[in-house]
Amino acid sequence: MIHRSTFLFALLAAGAASVATTANVPTPNALNLMRQSSQVSSVQDSRAQTMFRLTSAGGKVREQLASTITRQMGSGTSGAARLARFLSPSDVKGTAVLTVEQAIRDDDIWLYLPALGKVRRLQAENKRDAYMGTDLSYGDVIGHAPEEWNHRVTGSAIVDGAQCWIIESLPRSPSVAASSGYGRRVNWVRSDNAMMVRAELYSVQGHLSKRIAQRAITRVSQSPARWQAMHIVAENVQSRHRTDIILSGYQANIGLAADQFTPRALERGR
Repeated sequence: MIHRSTFLFALLAAGAASVATTANVPTPNALNLMRQSSQVSSVQDSRAQTMFRLTSAGGKVREQLASTITRQMGSGTSGAARLARFLSPSDVKGTAVLTVEQAIRDDDIWLYLPALGKVRRLQAENKRDAYMGTDLSYGDVIGHAPEEWNHRVTGSAIVDGAQCWIIESLPRSPSVAASSGYGRRVNWVRSDNAMMVRAELYSVQGHLSKRIAQRAITRVSQSPARWQAMHIVAENVQSRHRTDIILSGYQANIGLAADQFTPRALERGR
């Protein structure tokens, strides 16, 4: 993103990683690898039905269904736009969330609440808030710009049968840490296609905050090669709350119009 890593909506597989041998394999440049990882799911546009399954520590399950669309805005300053319209249950039906990545200013987050009948713009500090009650923040959904972090390769491992590089990322400035809510990120990135398959996110105070995994990784575009995780898992380590994000009916490069990704479109219900 501009394409950044994560969504849409994409995260951390369980399954243990074992240390892998990398004899005679040159260590990649960490920043370049994270840039590749942020681009590998970047299609021109996409559509899917998205199930958000929220599971509490006590095992109580809540499901939220949304129709989701994405588009690369291609303006030079705007990256990927993502719009989710919630279809069920009744207490969120009609709610719509639009996020737009920006290169030279704060990312845009717009929320339409049917009870109020109007669109509300969220502030930059809201990026740390939970996205529609899930274990992802708005910032996780928008993604983390590789250039805002210092990256280094710390090792390699096998995750779900795939060779991965382990990348540690630290915020380049206190403002990045404050905006994201993270003082450290660790990503397991596949060496064959640069997909992130596992992540650990640490608070500014240094505590492990979340685990994220991306599963059911599927090739969705042949040229250029693009991949999408159809099952994303996010777990809050402190509360033991879990979110499964499951995509179905995924379609890429279908020609969505840019005017579907505007605050006015949220009000029109398009």
